[in-house]
Amino acid sequence: MKPIHQREGLARAGVWVVLKGGPEGPVVGKILSSYPRDGAGRLYLTMWTWIEPGQGHTMQTGSAGGYGYCKVSSVLGNMTIAGQPIKEGNWEASFRAAGFYPMRLV
Repeated sequence: MKPIHQREGLARAGVWVVLKGGPEGPVVGKILSSYPRDGAGRLYLTMWTWIEPGQGHTMQTGSAGGYGYCKVSSVLGNMTIAGQPIKEGNWEASFRAAGFYPMRLV
């Protein structure tokens, strides 16, 4: 039996955790994406954040299709992190400017 990380479904997944302050900070969010089988298909992405303890969580969802650009960046460019807009094209910098550190796991 193949291990889970070698299976086709996981090969099309993206998983990030969002850490507060830096790579050693507490986890305050997660981002899950489902990549298309081909470059022109539709990517689906959901981001959950729980920035302040006891405040519950927020969930934002989006999708992007077509080809020739970063679909993850496009979807996140329509979202916010802790009330701050995420800039399309360099979404990681937007997270860091707001005091968060996205770390890709898969």
